Amino acid sequence: MQQKQVAAGTGPVALLYTDNVSDHLLSMGLGAYRIHLEGENGEPPRTEWYHRLLGDPGYAPLMTTLNVSSGVLVAPENTYCWSFLLGAFYEALPPGKYSLYLEVEDPATGSARAWLRTNSEEFTVAQATTTK
Repeated sequence: MQQKQVAAGTGPVALLYTDNVSDHLLSMGLGAYRIHLEGENGEPPRTEWYHRLLGDPGYAPLMTTLNVSSGVLVAPENTYCWSFLLGAFYEALPPGKYSLYLEVEDPATGSARAWLRTNSEEFTVAQATTTK
Protein backbone atom coordinates (compact mmCIF):
# COMPACT_ATOMS: atom_id res chain seq x y z
CA MET A 1 0.00 0.00 0.00
CA GLN A 2 1.17 3.49 -0.76
CA GLN A 3 -0.22 4.57 2.64
CA LYS A 4 -1.31 2.48 5.62
CA GLN A 5 -4.07 4.98 6.48
CA VAL A 6 -6.18 7.06 4.11
CA ALA A 7 -9.09 9.41 4.71
CA ALA A 8 -12.55 8.31 3.60
CA GLY A 9 -13.34 9.71 0.17
CA THR A 10 -9.72 9.60 -1.00
CA GLY A 11 -8.47 6.84 -3.23
CA PRO A 12 -6.17 4.26 -1.66
CA VAL A 13 -3.35 3.21 -3.98
CA ALA A 14 -1.81 -0.26 -4.08
CA LEU A 15 1.69 -0.63 -5.55
CA LEU A 16 2.95 -3.81 -7.18
CA TYR A 17 6.62 -4.07 -8.12
CA THR A 18 7.33 -6.55 -10.89
CA ASP A 19 10.97 -7.67 -11.13
CA ASN A 20 11.92 -9.36 -14.39
CA VAL A 21 14.63 -11.81 -13.34
CA SER A 22 14.51 -13.67 -16.66
CA ASP A 23 16.72 -13.18 -19.71
CA HIS A 24 13.83 -12.17 -21.99
CA LEU A 25 11.25 -9.41 -22.31
CA LEU A 26 8.25 -9.83 -19.99
CA SER A 27 4.85 -8.74 -21.29
CA MET A 28 2.13 -8.01 -18.74
CA GLY A 29 -1.23 -7.04 -20.14
CA LEU A 30 -4.63 -5.89 -19.06
CA GLY A 31 -6.24 -8.73 -17.16
CA ALA A 32 -2.89 -10.16 -16.02
CA TYR A 33 -3.81 -9.33 -12.44
CA ARG A 34 -6.67 -9.69 -9.98
CA ILE A 35 -7.19 -7.61 -6.85
CA HIS A 36 -8.70 -9.13 -3.71
CA LEU A 37 -9.94 -6.69 -1.10
CA GLU A 38 -11.62 -7.70 2.11
CA GLY A 39 -13.14 -5.32 4.67
CA GLU A 40 -14.72 -5.88 8.04
CA ASN A 41 -18.02 -6.66 6.26
CA GLY A 42 -16.57 -8.79 3.46
CA GLU A 43 -15.61 -7.76 -0.05
CA PRO A 44 -16.76 -4.22 -0.96
CA PRO A 45 -18.91 -3.86 -4.10
CA ARG A 46 -16.90 -4.05 -7.32
CA THR A 47 -17.17 -1.32 -9.93
CA GLU A 48 -18.76 -2.18 -13.27
CA TRP A 49 -15.37 -1.75 -14.93
CA TYR A 50 -13.78 -4.34 -12.62
CA HIS A 51 -16.66 -6.79 -13.21
CA ARG A 52 -16.07 -6.39 -16.93
CA LEU A 53 -12.29 -6.75 -16.62
CA LEU A 54 -12.73 -10.02 -14.70
CA GLY A 55 -15.34 -11.29 -17.14
CA ASP A 56 -17.91 -11.76 -14.37
CA PRO A 57 -21.20 -13.35 -15.53
CA GLY A 58 -23.75 -10.78 -16.69
CA TYR A 59 -21.15 -8.18 -17.69
CA ALA A 60 -19.89 -7.55 -21.21
CA PRO A 61 -16.12 -8.02 -21.52
CA LEU A 62 -13.93 -4.95 -21.93
CA MET A 63 -13.13 -3.99 -25.48
CA THR A 64 -9.52 -3.09 -26.26
CA THR A 65 -8.89 -0.22 -28.65
CA LEU A 66 -5.81 0.95 -30.48
CA ASN A 67 -5.57 4.17 -28.47
CA VAL A 68 -5.55 2.58 -25.01
CA SER A 69 -2.50 0.87 -23.59
CA SER A 70 -3.30 -2.70 -22.70
CA GLY A 71 -0.10 -3.56 -20.89
CA VAL A 72 3.60 -3.01 -20.36
CA LEU A 73 6.88 -4.63 -21.33
CA VAL A 74 9.50 -5.19 -18.64
CA ALA A 75 13.05 -5.65 -19.88
CA PRO A 76 15.31 -8.32 -18.36
CA GLU A 77 16.83 -7.30 -15.01
CA ASN A 78 14.41 -4.36 -14.73
CA THR A 79 11.54 -3.52 -12.40
CA TYR A 80 8.16 -2.02 -13.20
CA CYS A 81 5.88 -0.48 -10.57
CA TRP A 82 2.15 -0.87 -11.16
CA SER A 83 -0.11 1.64 -9.37
CA PHE A 84 -3.63 0.42 -8.72
CA LEU A 85 -6.17 3.11 -7.80
CA LEU A 86 -8.52 0.98 -5.73
CA GLY A 87 -11.42 3.33 -6.52
CA ALA A 88 -11.35 2.01 -10.10
CA PHE A 89 -11.92 -1.53 -8.84
CA TYR A 90 -14.20 -1.04 -5.84
CA GLU A 91 -17.01 1.35 -4.96
CA ALA A 92 -16.39 3.95 -2.23
CA LEU A 93 -14.76 2.32 0.78
CA PRO A 94 -16.42 3.12 4.11
CA PRO A 95 -14.20 3.75 7.14
CA GLY A 96 -12.70 0.58 8.56
CA LYS A 97 -9.86 -1.92 8.29
CA TYR A 98 -9.06 -3.67 5.01
CA SER A 99 -6.81 -6.47 3.82
CA LEU A 100 -5.57 -6.59 0.24
CA TYR A 101 -3.60 -8.97 -1.92
CA LEU A 102 -3.07 -9.27 -5.64
CA GLU A 103 -2.76 -12.22 -7.95
CA VAL A 104 -0.56 -11.86 -11.01
CA GLU A 105 -0.69 -14.18 -13.98
CA ASP A 106 2.48 -16.26 -14.19
CA PRO A 107 3.84 -15.58 -17.70
CA ALA A 108 5.78 -18.86 -17.63
CA THR A 109 2.57 -20.95 -17.72
CA GLY A 110 1.31 -19.79 -21.13
CA SER A 111 -2.34 -20.60 -21.73
CA ALA A 112 -2.69 -22.54 -18.44
CA ARG A 113 -3.23 -19.22 -16.56
CA ALA A 114 -1.59 -19.97 -13.25
CA TRP A 115 -1.67 -17.16 -10.70
CA LEU A 116 1.06 -15.95 -8.35
CA ARG A 117 -0.20 -14.45 -5.07
CA THR A 118 1.40 -11.48 -3.34
CA ASN A 119 1.67 -11.03 0.40
CA SER A 120 -1.33 -9.46 2.10
CA GLU A 121 -1.22 -5.80 3.07
CA GLU A 122 -3.48 -4.13 5.57
CA PHE A 123 -4.66 -0.54 5.60
CA THR A 124 -7.27 1.61 7.28
CA VAL A 125 -9.80 4.02 5.83
CA ALA A 126 -10.27 6.68 8.50
CA GLN A 127 -13.33 8.85 8.94
CA ALA A 128 -12.88 12.06 6.94
CA THR A 129 -12.22 15.07 9.11
CA THR A 130 -13.89 18.40 8.53
CA THR A 131 -12.30 21.78 9.09
CA LYS A 132 -14.14 24.85 10.31
